[in-house]
Amino acid sequence: MEKDFEKSLNPHLQKAIDDYVQGEKDNVSYLDCLWGEVYGSINSDLWSGCLTAEQADYLRKKYLYAQEQEPKMDMKL
Repeated sequence: MEKDFEKSLNPHLQKAIDDYVQGEKDNVSYLDCLWGEVYGSINSDLWSGCLTAEQADYLRKKYLYAQEQEPKMDMKL
């Protein structure tokens, strides 16, 4: 069921997630901005009816709050 939560995401949300995941891998200095894009895109799709509350919670937990409660701050400067 969890895999179904990531099928057919809106392109803007999928791009935000992809950019954030790549930013984590690259340890970019603007990870907080990418985090905000994912958070805002999830909320936008939730309130527009494109995601259920359960989907939004799953995506937030998986991508935004999996390891910690705030964006990583150990970035390259």
